[in-house]
Amino acid sequence: MPYKGSPQVLVDLVGGQIDFTFDLGAAIPHIKTDKVRLLAVPGAARSALFPDTPTMAEAGTNVDITWMSGVYAPAGTPREIVTRLNREIARIMQTPETRAVLASMQAEAMAPMSPAEFAAHQQRARDRFGALVRDANIRVN
Repeated sequence: MPYKGSPQVLVDLVGGQIDFTFDLGAAIPHIKTDKVRLLAVPGAARSALFPDTPTMAEAGTNVDITWMSGVYAPAGTPREIVTRLNREIARIMQTPETRAVLASMQAEAMAPMSPAEFAAHQQRARDRFGALVRDANIRVN
């Protein structure tokens, strides 16, 4: 069943209407109070927030999903502006102040990527998930 947001997922998870979710962020407060159990974390490496929790691969699945946010600019933005934005955002993301804000949201800063590395990452994700959608014959109504 599709959800419009994390709060509804969490209500159904804690209430027993659903058995699991991949929405880790919404569940973190309830993980810490043992209302829900964290089985595994997505991604190739263990989470610094939950270092004793295995990755999904370590737990025996063939799943590697890393959620990340990115900053986008309009097509045609001059390369020098993209490069400067990338450099400044990368610097800001590594400051103790930003890391503290992220930690308060139960989030972690990833290693900085160049614009080309981020574009390649996004293309790999589109290719991978596009193939999953096609192979499963998923259609949007």
